[in-house]
Amino acid sequence: MFNNTAKTLEINPANFVSKFFFWWTVKLFRKGSQDGLTSEDIYTPLNLDESKTPANDLERKWNCIKENSSKPLFVKAIIQTFWLKYLYIVIFVILEQIILRNSQPFIMNWIIEYFTIEPTINVTRKDAFIYATIIIATIIAISFIAHHVYCISQILGIKIRVACCALIYKKILKLNKSAFKKNKRDQIINLLNNDVYNFDLLPLSLNFLWITFIQMIIIFPIVWQSIGLHVIVGFGALLTVVISMQGCIEIVDSTLRKMIEKLTDQRNQIVKEITIGIKIVKMYVLEKYFNKAMTKIRSEEVQQLRRSLHIRVFHGCLQGITCKIMVFVTLMSLSSEGVIFNSRITYNISVYYHILQLLAIIYLPISMNRIVEIYTMINKIQNFLLLNETCESSIKLNNLKNSKYKNDQHNNQLNKSSSGVEIELNEVSASWRINHPLQILNSIKLKFKSGEFCAVVGPAGSGKSSLLNLLLQELPVDAGTVRLFQIKNGASVDLRTTHGFVKSKPEITISYASQDPLLFSGTIKDNILFGLEYDHARYQEVCFLVKDFKELPNRDMTIVGEGGKSLSIDQKTKVNLARAVYRQADLYLLDDIFHGIDGNDSEFIFNECVLGFLQGKTRILVTDHLEYLKQADTIAVIEKVRIPEKMIRSN
Repeated sequence: MFNNTAKTLEINPANFVSKFFFWWTVKLFRKGSQDGLTSEDIYTPLNLDESKTPANDLERKWNCIKENSSKPLFVKAIIQTFWLKYLYIVIFVILEQIILRNSQPFIMNWIIEYFTIEPTINVTRKDAFIYATIIIATIIAISFIAHHVYCISQILGIKIRVACCALIYKKILKLNKSAFKKNKRDQIINLLNNDVYNFDLLPLSLNFLWITFIQMIIIFPIVWQSIGLHVIVGFGALLTVVISMQGCIEIVDSTLRKMIEKLTDQRNQIVKEITIGIKIVKMYVLEKYFNKAMTKIRSEEVQQLRRSLHIRVFHGCLQGITCKIMVFVTLMSLSSEGVIFNSRITYNISVYYHILQLLAIIYLPISMNRIVEIYTMINKIQNFLLLNETCESSIKLNNLKNSKYKNDQHNNQLNKSSSGVEIELNEVSASWRINHPLQILNSIKLKFKSGEFCAVVGPAGSGKSSLLNLLLQELPVDAGTVRLFQIKNGASVDLRTTHGFVKSKPEITISYASQDPLLFSGTIKDNILFGLEYDHARYQEVCFLVKDFKELPNRDMTIVGEGGKSLSIDQKTKVNLARAVYRQADLYLLDDIFHGIDGNDSEFIFNECVLGFLQGKTRILVTDHLEYLKQADTIAVIEKVRIPEKMIRSN
């Protein structure tokens, strides 16, 4: 995050010359070389480089593709979002690679003609100086354009990466727990920390991919005019090296890399086992045995590394001599036919073959490997973005064909003063994996009335928390119907759907206090507000309910989380509860909120918060404190993922 003293990037007021020569960076490099850089020296990003712009554009395109296609492709969304920006790069690449580079041999031929004893065209001394000046100008232009193309390509790649990271982050916030069980956190972290950085070099890789084939198409007829059919010999040598030699080298190197990775994993596993069981190793004097096993695996690993290194050295040598091989076989072909070739012909084929060597032998294989990796990564992102979200399984009431409840103007204003939500579960079965034989909840039939205080009790592992996850749409519904109503007194609603999650109003809000308190780095006040607007009266009342803030050094402005004050379990639980209570909601789900809190505090919170502050709201409390059950309007007892006693009225 940039601090308030960060400077504005100096490229904005810079003139054309400063931008062209990158002079606006000189101050930063001078400062870094003399005194080192601090956070105050870092520039704030430009407005056009803000992450929200490409992220919103990519999200809009992706949503459009998902709506209009049964098999949406994320790569299509990326292309539609950034193709115009990439076209700007293409123009400069064509200018550099095709126009300027291919024009150099023509201009050099005219200079060579000036020094030739029997020139084919008349070149004066003045013309020779002009041509030499043009050659120097093209070299300088190629250098500057190449740097700017690299800079613009990197910026575009970073924008693509940031946009994809933003989509992944937004998707994480919408995912249900069942999706997280299928996709391990390590995979998501690896995707964000490692894989997405391949996007930085995507534009550059694409440049070499298409420019190589265009250059081959252009250079082939140019060289043909000079040496005729003998150009086929040079191109044949090029294709032989590219297809056969490089293909074989890549296959062998890939096989060696897999073997090295396997041996490395084995070695790391042994080290891990030794570290875990170091006491047993010392007790039974197993050092020599493990040392022998480690030495054997390490020697095999080093042997494969040596082979891989030899392959790479051979590959590098092959890249360096490809141009010479092409020139040699071409000149040998000309000589065998008795063709007299001069310095102009030799120079032409040398220059053009050198261009092809750089593109086809060096840059093209690297670019193709990188693009394959990026395409694989895009498929991973696509699969992640297509996972079920918490709201995807819900059926909105106004979209049900068999519903008598119409989405008209009257119903949009329905019961704004409603104090709670009525909940009905009809033969509901659920599991973390859809249609899995092991049901977390099995054939539950349950009803909570609006504004009631409902208690859910049962032994550990019976599915109490899963019931709350079901209402949060984190736990997918396998069978039956979950219905949430918010209607006027006396009004009726007819819902004949047989499966799924139904809301009478999409804007029904739910506040949830989890069993395990979750805090993020920041002040306690930030943790309670959680992005909501500050309401002084409500905030003070919520803070009064949890009380513990007075004991902290800076009260609610105390920093917690990474680098902050370490809170006790009961303090974390109270902050977690305060966050849930501060949010104005129609339904409050409280999962064992008294865990880790002493008896006096838990009784105070129960009386003042659950029964007092939240009175009139629908409250579902999962608890093991049986003394609070007598205050409940409805009690649900869960045993072995069932509710045998569906409704027990406390009064």
